[in-house]
Amino acid sequence: MLADPNDLDKVQCLKCKKVVSGGVYRIKQHIAGIIGSVRACKLSSSKDKIKCRNALNEAKNKKRAKQDHYDALRAEVNISNDETIDLDEMEDSFGILKSPKSFGPIDRFAKSVDKGTRKQANLLML
Repeated sequence: MLADPNDLDKVQCLKCKKVVSGGVYRIKQHIAGIIGSVRACKLSSSKDKIKCRNALNEAKNKKRAKQDHYDALRAEVNISNDETIDLDEMEDSFGILKSPKSFGPIDRFAKSVDKGTRKQANLLML
């Protein structure tokens, strides 16, 4: 149960009344007797321990399966630059491609920079 209604991260064990920070995951570790993040509950039954361990393992397996699925999807994607791009074909599917702007909205306030110099361009003060 919640130890503090204003802090959803603090829960209290119904068996031993220990207050644990870390939410439901941490209280499941406490009841299951998984040592490391929190002290094991001395009053939990073996049935409670098994139930909490299964819930934790199920969540871990679900997360692993999701990551494996994403990894398999990423393995299918080929991002090689071997293909040549036909601009006429792209214009047919996307419409007319605009040429990039050589003069942007902030460029009227800045001086042009010579590519050979390494100095930063100064902004003109208006």
